[in-house]
Parts: sequence; structure tokens; C-alpha cells
Amino acid sequence: MKVRWTDQSVRLRITPAELIALSQNKIVKAALGPKTGGWSARIVPGCARTDLKISDGALCINLALHDLEDLSSEDSEGVYFEPDDFNKVRFYIEKDFACAHPRASEAAEPQTETFAAPCNPVNQSEAIS
Repeated sequence: MKVRWTDQSVRLRITPAELIALSQNKIVKAALGPKTGGWSARIVPGCARTDLKISDGALCINLALHDLEDLSSEDSEGVYFEPDDFNKVRFYIEKDFACAHPRASEAAEPQTETFAAPCNPVNQSEAIS
């Protein structure tokens, strides 16, 4: 799982294998830092409603069954929500699609499994010009 954090959003990008794990009611997680006292994020599937908690540096997103079903849909790119306890912060769980351009070699980013890019129709305004 890839995690991107800004002052207005937290985006979790999952691989096909992680989506399968979630559909099998398994927790998907990512961690950064030492084994104890670091930062972590996890998605817990099969909850009554989608919400989140932050405790001891851990971000825990509880994912409702209906949101997991939406995410599992072939034409879905992700699920998006704004919890009541966070002032205008959006949270995303999205499928990780392959990048349109190659990564810089200096990034030394490991290869990961990605979803096939969705077929997006041509924007009508682009087609006219």
C-alpha cells in the first residue's frame, strides 16, 4: 500500500493483491519507522460504517462492506470520504494504476503490482479542438 499525506487529504493506494486480501476480510497495512513507535496505516474491512481513528501514531480506516463492494467493482477507481471529526480533510482508498511515464531511476522505487489503466472516454472539449 502506498500512502500520500497532504494537509487536506490522505490517500491510500492499494495493489490488486491487497484488494483481494480486503475482500477476504484481511487487514491491509503499511508502516514507516522503527518496529515500535513508528507511523502506520491500516485498512480494516467488513465494518458497519467507513470511518477512521488515529491512535499512537496509527491511522486505522474501518472500511464498510458497501464501500469495499464499490472499490471491488471493475469500473471503480476508489472510494472517497470525509469523516465528521476532521475539518475538511478527505480520505481516499484507490486502486494503484500504472504510471503514464517511467519513474526516475534516482527514486529507486521498487516495482509493484498495479491495476490495468481504466479506459477513459475522450473529453468532448478535447475532441472538438
